[in-house]
Amino acid sequence: MAKSSPLAPRLLAVANAALAAGPQLCIADIGCYVGNLAVHLVQQGARVVAIDVAPGPLELARQKAQDVLSTEGQSRLEFRLGDGFAALKVEDDVGVACLAGLPAGLLLQLLNSTPPSVTRLVLQPTCPTAPEAMAALRCWLHDSAWQLTEHISLERGGACITLVADALEDQQGNVHHSGECTAVAQHRAQLLPMTLRERVFQQLLQGVEDDETNAYIELLHEKLESMYSGRLCTCDKRWMMEVVEEELSLVKALQSRFASPG
Repeated sequence: MAKSSPLAPRLLAVANAALAAGPQLCIADIGCYVGNLAVHLVQQGARVVAIDVAPGPLELARQKAQDVLSTEGQSRLEFRLGDGFAALKVEDDVGVACLAGLPAGLLLQLLNSTPPSVTRLVLQPTCPTAPEAMAALRCWLHDSAWQLTEHISLERGGACITLVADALEDQQGNVHHSGECTAVAQHRAQLLPMTLRERVFQQLLQGVEDDETNAYIELLHEKLESMYSGRLCTCDKRWMMEVVEEELSLVKALQSRFASPG
């Protein structure tokens, strides 16, 4: 049995975040390429489904697993040719999904098919990644009810960002993420001037603030004030206030992230 090469630091960050979710969870390695991450995860005791859309790299990954893993280790690793989450089966019961080395735009497309069983996403876009693409990815996770933490490591290509997103739970312990993005978007469309919002966010993503930005923020504050003092029914008031408060937080986060230093 051959000895495996040490895992690259950027992939080690992905592996550690995936394993920290719990040793009992099945891990999906989406876009596994030649299998370095998948093999390492199995060596640490995990059960892994490794998926890639390209047959060539997938065959190399299979060969690597045969060369470096014991028979028992190979029994905990399954390779599949397929496109993202579509290659998974319900009986896989995947709890953690790793998507590393993929462009942020492709990540967004794939994430829309995240299975309900997944409670942790470990995302590592190719670096460097444009700020607008990263902002769009963060917004999607925020709107889809994922709690996000970020880790940054320095690689030869620049700063490498690993996003760890955990599905939020309600008071009964039920996990929420599938379909949540649509509900939030519908509430937002009912309550906010979407054309103005789109212009403001485009400006903020380019690091620009103008009079429209200030006007939009003032409008959000006015809406909140009217909700506190108005006579809305409790149910309506709750979701309206949540939408506006989240919108204010998102605008402030974008202002802070793209603010000019000094």
